[in-house]
Amino acid sequence: MVYGAKWFEPTVQHLTAYVKSQNQKVSGQVKLKLYKGSLQVVALSLPNSLFNHNLATFNKNYAFNQNSSAGFIEIYNLAQKIAYNLQFKPQFYLTAYSKDMKID
Repeated sequence: MVYGAKWFEPTVQHLTAYVKSQNQKVSGQVKLKLYKGSLQVVALSLPNSLFNHNLATFNKNYAFNQNSSAGFIEIYNLAQKIAYNLQFKPQFYLTAYSKDMKID
């Protein structure tokens, strides 16, 4: 929006307030390695991080029920699956879902 010369639009003010609100707890230190025009993060110290190693694992643990993943993936991907079938397999879509629908 700023690039499109919309700096004084109310939406920009709302977005700026949102970013300021989100950044209130941003703190910590990042150690970077700079070499020939490239940048690499080599260490982080983030006291307010939301990352939890116990949740970010594929191993079984008690913080997250791995059996929940399958249902989430199905629901999350449903719109994409329907859009794909409508575009590339319209006959499949109509026959697979028409059992439950009446089209007048």
